[in-house]
Amino acid sequence: MQRARGFTLIEILVVLIIISIVATVATVTISHNQNKRVETVAKELTESLTLAEEQAMLQPTVLGLVITDYDFRFDAYQPKGKSPLWQPVKETLLQSHAIPQDVQVIVQNNHPESSQTDNSEANDTPQITISSTGEITPFILYVGEKGRKPRYKITGDADGAIQLIAI
Repeated sequence: MQRARGFTLIEILVVLIIISIVATVATVTISHNQNKRVETVAKELTESLTLAEEQAMLQPTVLGLVITDYDFRFDAYQPKGKSPLWQPVKETLLQSHAIPQDVQVIVQNNHPESSQTDNSEANDTPQITISSTGEITPFILYVGEKGRKPRYKITGDADGAIQLIAI
């Protein structure tokens, strides 16, 4: 008699277990990469704000942070000269930093004009200003994936203290 060809139940179960393990590892890796991207943006923004504070005090100038849906940058206030009064900073570390498409930064400050900013591209007025004495517009920045609850909160006090807090 010839033996029938085919797979046994145990062989099929072993293959299914291997496939489920590989799928789990892939899912965890992708999730970890997204979390890392959000964390990187939050840390980069915090460090840039701290650097801008120091820069504003070293070169007596007023700096402003402009956040759009796609990037953030620092502008310097030019009291004399032609408009616009805010000019992009030429310092390499304070120039435009890209924000990944799946990451969202929401600005909430105590400025009378707006309590929450939509970060539209047309808005070129800085949402946060840093004076030459180190004082800063009090603010809260929320950083997270688009369409989800923010993962990080960056706070800035009027005295210049900046903190990064994981939510």
